[in-house]
Amino acid sequence: MNIHNRKEFIAAIRPFDRISDAELERVLASLDIQFFPESRYLMKAGEVPSHFYILFKGIVREEETDSIVAYYGPGDVFDAGSLISGVCRHDFIVAEEVLCYSLERSIFLDLARGNRAFQDYYFQNLTQKVEELRDISGYRDFNFLVTEPVESVDLHPAVTIDGGEAIHRAALLMKEHRVDALLVRLGSDRIGMVTGTHIRDAVAGECLDPMTPVERIAERQVISVARDELLFDALLMMTRHRVNRLLIEQGGDPVGFLELVDLLGFWSNQSHLVGERIEHAQTLADLKEAVERLPYAIQTLFLKGVKVRFVTRLMRELNRRLLTKLFSLLAPAELIENSVLVVMGSEGRGEQLVKTDQDNALILRDGFVFPGLEDFRREFAEAMAYLDIPPCPGKIMLSEEGWCGSAQSFRDRLAEWIQNRDAASLLNLAIFYDATPSAGDGRLLQQVKKYLLATLPDDRVFYAHFAKPAVSFDTPLSLFSQFVLEKKGSVEALDIKKGGVFPIVHGIRSLALEKRLREVNTGKRIMALAHLGVFDATFAEDLIEAFDFLSGIRFQTMLERGGSALSDQNLVDPGQCTTSQRELLKESFRTVARLKKLVVQHFRLNLLA
Repeated sequence: MNIHNRKEFIAAIRPFDRISDAELERVLASLDIQFFPESRYLMKAGEVPSHFYILFKGIVREEETDSIVAYYGPGDVFDAGSLISGVCRHDFIVAEEVLCYSLERSIFLDLARGNRAFQDYYFQNLTQKVEELRDISGYRDFNFLVTEPVESVDLHPAVTIDGGEAIHRAALLMKEHRVDALLVRLGSDRIGMVTGTHIRDAVAGECLDPMTPVERIAERQVISVARDELLFDALLMMTRHRVNRLLIEQGGDPVGFLELVDLLGFWSNQSHLVGERIEHAQTLADLKEAVERLPYAIQTLFLKGVKVRFVTRLMRELNRRLLTKLFSLLAPAELIENSVLVVMGSEGRGEQLVKTDQDNALILRDGFVFPGLEDFRREFAEAMAYLDIPPCPGKIMLSEEGWCGSAQSFRDRLAEWIQNRDAASLLNLAIFYDATPSAGDGRLLQQVKKYLLATLPDDRVFYAHFAKPAVSFDTPLSLFSQFVLEKKGSVEALDIKKGGVFPIVHGIRSLALEKRLREVNTGKRIMALAHLGVFDATFAEDLIEAFDFLSGIRFQTMLERGGSALSDQNLVDPGQCTTSQRELLKESFRTVARLKKLVVQHFRLNLLA
């Protein structure tokens, strides 16, 4: 390797890509080339390390007592942690003849002390590395807005008027304070709100006398959020309640108004407009038109760098409104009052980014009989297909036998699945555990789920069989931290779903079921499990970030290939990723591997036949 190639080689290795030219020249001048024969110990546990190693030929094995920790091959470096702490934790042994560069510890530590970015690299967890990628990608400004509290933006003043004052006085106050909304005192402890639209409709539309008390036209329901809530949560609140303005409170006292136009100025997306179109839809054709705009709203947020967990929350809210509207268009009032429409799978967990297929069920109140039920089930499935939501290949939908019935019939099926414990029963149990109410009487689902949690056995073998699929696919990372690509047809790529997303979802779901958690979302289950001490908070953060990153890069691939959820769109070609993305992919897969190891040990999967 000549000097020019050696410089490129070192500069491409992280974190040497973040040092200055002068620092890089000093490193190059200090490097020694060394050869080590097979079985030679480079470092021993308990010793003070002398060098930092950069391999360009051969293999080194890291061992801890009686187990192998890792292998290192060409392009890998070790062991910064030992250099920084001053003591080797493990043995490093040559597995195949090694040619490497070595850098004296004193020079390595000088570099770390003098370059904060270089030093930080070794103290960052996965969350911090993902954030750094977002900074590099220019997403920081936007994420600042979606991860900052409401108090970080200027609010419109909350001016108050007594309810007995005239509408005319309210109009004058608005003009004086340059606001479009006032708080209205309706009593000693009640407030309402009046807007410019209310006044216009009252005076110009209903021809009310301008001297009419303003309390007559005041809005009684004022939606409010605390000042320390996230801006993104404020947007969700507006979407959920279909309002364009929120009252902001601090300690229960009003401090101002946040208006939708302020948020849309930041987001410039169509999500709120999609929600409005869904709300005002009168026909299936209207609904289809609204649904067709949904991918653009989601895509806009994602491409602006909003974290996947925030995008999926908005998607969940819009999907819930879509199904509620569809249910109201097709089902008569008596069916809506006596049933609950539930969604399952990624939609149930609130982790859906694109339209996939129908995963739904209908639970009826015990004793309720609806003569037109069969027609409704058929029409609902046809309407979903019309909205480009195809039938579920596994037939998990209310039009199929077993996914529509009384609450008692669902309790019977749950008991049967728990009793049988075969693969199909445990799969159905996993699907139902992720169920969330979408429309109708949500208490029906709560009652059935309460029965599920009360009926679960205290039997480790049961949970071991339930958890086993979480480790059924290999993590696509070799012992040498190289990607293991999967060949499908003429394509060699990483299967993100099998290798990363599914093991996290089902591994966490298994631990959550054993603990009888009520949370459905994977991120919330992770935090709840950390709270219970199943793993520590740092690992929980890394898991959530790995799940976010893997889901995001999978979604990015879907966007590039057309936006639908075909099976091959789970494949990602690492050659098309940036260097930072490839590194984060490896970090994420290592986190997945840690979770799988925890699942194997926790449920003693090695003891299963």
